[in-house]
Amino acid sequence: MDKVIEKVSKKFVVLKEYKDCWPAYDYIQAHLKYLSSQSKTKEKGKTSASVQKR
Repeated sequence: MDKVIEKVSKKFVVLKEYKDCWPAYDYIQAHLKYLSSQSKTKEKGKTSASVQKR
């Protein structure tokens, strides 16, 4: 994740004003959590659909 933060902070220089670029870390963490929940929701839907077909 450090490499991502490094690239992001080069593109968005304002992030360097924050200790350890914490806004970028927070955003990435929230986005990954969102993606994980979406994936779990889709998996639940697939499981439910396969059970209903039986």
